[in-house]
Amino acid sequence: MHEELNKKLAEWAGFCDAHSGTSKAGISYWQPGKYPHKAPCPRFTESLDACFEYLVPKLYYIEIKSASNVPFVSVKISHENRDYYGKHEIPALAICLAIEKIIGPSV
Repeated sequence: MHEELNKKLAEWAGFCDAHSGTSKAGISYWQPGKYPHKAPCPRFTESLDACFEYLVPKLYYIEIKSASNVPFVSVKISHENRDYYGKHEIPALAICLAIEKIIGPSV
């Protein structure tokens, strides 16, 4: 569903295509720090485990808020003296949307 965002996050986290050295969704990737280990790219937009293993350690500060009376999770990330926000019903996607603002638009 969020293939382009997942690809962008994989590149930012240091994953690369095991065949050509560039990231592409849906194929095997070299995992950062685990060369020469090939594995499917994590589904960051769907997995808090993947977010906390590969994305969150690259951040300076993350704050996650949830309340029982609202149907979404709010995320605040501080990076290079700026704050970025994400909000979504799926917690992993809220984190990914905030990180996407750090990364910037696709080239």
